[in-house]
Amino acid sequence: MTSELVSNAYQHTKGPSSVRLVALYGGRLRVFVWDGSPYVPPSFGEVSVAPSRPVPPAADVEHGRGLFLVRQCADRWG
Repeated sequence: MTSELVSNAYQHTKGPSSVRLVALYGGRLRVFVWDGSPYVPPSFGEVSVAPSRPVPPAADVEHGRGLFLVRQCADRWG
C-alpha cells in the first residue's frame, strides 16, 4: 500500500512529497504519504456519518485501481 501511495504522489503531482511512518501500540504501523497537490482523491476525502465505499474501476481499464485497492486493504487491515 505504501508503494502505491508513494508512486501516485511521484507520478501525479509536481513538487515535494514525503512519507512518514509512525509505530503504534501493539506492533501496528501508521503510514502517512503527503504531496503538494491540493487535490484529494474522492474516496479518501469524503467525510460523512456513513462513509461511502469507493466505486470499483471497470475491469477493462489499464489504470485507476491503485487507490481503490489501497482503500480496500486498509479497511480490511484496520
